[in-house]
Amino acid sequence: MAQKNLKKILDKVGKDSFLGMCITGFLTCEISLYYKMTVKELYDYKRRQEKYTLFIFPIFFGILTILGSILILSFYKRAVAIIYTIIFVSFMAYFIYRFIRLHPETIERLNKEEKQWNEYYQKKRIEEYNKSLYDKLHEIIDSKHEIIELGTMTDEELTNLYLKEKAKGDESKDYIPVIVQLDDNLTEDLTSFFDDVDFSNLPDATEYVQQAVNKMIKENTETWEEPYTWAEFTDPKNDDGYGATFDTLEQNQTGDNFALIKFHVDHPWEIFKYIAPVGGDGAPDPKDNIIFAKHWYEKYNAVPAFIFYDTVYFYVPEPVEPQNCYQLALEHQAYCIESGSDPYIWKQVNSLEKSHFWNFWWD
Repeated sequence: MAQKNLKKILDKVGKDSFLGMCITGFLTCEISLYYKMTVKELYDYKRRQEKYTLFIFPIFFGILTILGSILILSFYKRAVAIIYTIIFVSFMAYFIYRFIRLHPETIERLNKEEKQWNEYYQKKRIEEYNKSLYDKLHEIIDSKHEIIELGTMTDEELTNLYLKEKAKGDESKDYIPVIVQLDDNLTEDLTSFFDDVDFSNLPDATEYVQQAVNKMIKENTETWEEPYTWAEFTDPKNDDGYGATFDTLEQNQTGDNFALIKFHVDHPWEIFKYIAPVGGDGAPDPKDNIIFAKHWYEKYNAVPAFIFYDTVYFYVPEPVEPQNCYQLALEHQAYCIESGSDPYIWKQVNSLEKSHFWNFWWD
């Protein structure tokens, strides 16, 4: 009799134990999976910065612990239920502890991983963007000209590189270097900039430039508005002897990428048949670029050196002689009105007397 009762009790405990372990294991696995998904969700859905999650999820786990304990106790009304409940509560307490303890550490790690990923993605995006611009430049520029991608460089580095390449080109008489800023606006606008332009039968450069100067003076004399009239702009009394010296590129295009183009042309002004500043409302006509560049090369040995979307720099081996600077300043005005942005033309005149670079910018 006693043996039968013992066997019945053991059979009952065994069945209860198996069922209890199944319920406890199932709840534990489900909550463990939910815990992992919660931490992942904090990262994937950008919720990791919401501080209330630090309190909501432990509370949620606590409620699950109570409900799970009640569920287990409702199945068994005996001592074995207490054991299963203790096991289940221990697992849940461990999850709550891990969540509270690891939440800040997880957030810090995920933030670090996201920062690293963003930096990598940004770098790859910039590389792909620059490559697309580089490829477009190859499509625009004749394949007989060599294009070298430079990456990001400072003004000083670009200037030194240009002067080095200029010396090499002069010595070999094989190419004329020009540094170009990789810009999607430049590459896109260049595709149509030279459409239907006939560069044959160009007028005499010197005569054309003088006509442009005369036209510019006439227009500015009639329309120049206060506070500076054209007479005041050109009055020799306003010559204070000051003028900035430009011996280097002064663009400060931080973060931009550049390319060096070695043009295999007979004359420097022919560069403007392939590339030119196209930005700004007053960007010069394609023919004007060539005519002015030809005139300045023949008279001052000036060559185009840097070409950006709305800017061009010419380089002269030696600054212009003082007696020629006033006429040259007027020519600069005719080519680009922005070159005379100073209150008086004499600052530009004094600058030309000592500068190796001429800067033109179209707003």
